[in-house]
Amino acid sequence: MGSADARAGEQGAGMMLALHAAFRRDLGHLARAAEGLTRRPERRAAVVRGWVAFRDELHHHHTVEDTSLWPAVRRRTSACADAEVLEAMEWEHGIVDPLVEVVDASLSAPAGAGPLDGSDLAAAVDELHQQLSHHLRHEEQDALPLALRVLTAQDWHANSVTARKTKGLRTIPAFLPWLTDGRTAEESASTLALFPGPLLALNGRFFEPRYRRQDRWL
Repeated sequence: MGSADARAGEQGAGMMLALHAAFRRDLGHLARAAEGLTRRPERRAAVVRGWVAFRDELHHHHTVEDTSLWPAVRRRTSACADAEVLEAMEWEHGIVDPLVEVVDASLSAPAGAGPLDGSDLAAAVDELHQQLSHHLRHEEQDALPLALRVLTAQDWHANSVTARKTKGLRTIPAFLPWLTDGRTAEESASTLALFPGPLLALNGRFFEPRYRRQDRWL
C-alpha cells in the first residue's frame, strides 16, 4: 500500500470512528430516556428528536457499509479469514437493525400506543445497547483494520462519494453538529478537519447555533 492509500485510509477510519463515538453517545442518551420517560412524559418530543437523528445516521452508516465499503473490501481479498470478518459484519447488522425498528415503533407512536412502553421499552433499548456496542467494538477491532490493509485510495474515495450522494446536502446542517456533539474541542477539531473549509465556516456560524437551540433527549 502506498502513502496515498494510507492517507485516504486514515481519513476514512477517522470518519468511521467519529460516527461510532456519536452512536455510543446517543446510546447513553437513549438508555437514560428509556428509564426516565415514564417519570418525565413531557420530554417525549425531545427524546424522539434525539432518537430520529441517531436512527437515521445509523441506518445510513450501515447502508453505506453494506453496499459500498464491505463489497470493496471483498473485491480486494480472497482470504477465508477476511471473508469471515465481512460475513460477521453483515450478520451483526441483521441483529441490530430489527432492534432499531422495535424501539422506533415504540418511540414514534404516542405514549402508550406503541408495541413497548415502560420497562419493556427499557429492556428493548438495553438489548440494542448491548448488540450495537458489541458490533462497534468488533468492527473497530477486526473489520476496520482489514479495510485499512487492503483498500486503495480510489476505494476510499469511491466509498466517500457513495456516502455523500446517499446522504444528500440537505442533511449536512444537522449532521455536522450532531457528529461533534459532546466531543472535546480537540476531538471536534480533528473530526471537522475531514470536511471542506467552507462547510466549517457555515457550521460555526449557522449549523451549530441552530442545533443547540433544538431540545433533545431528557
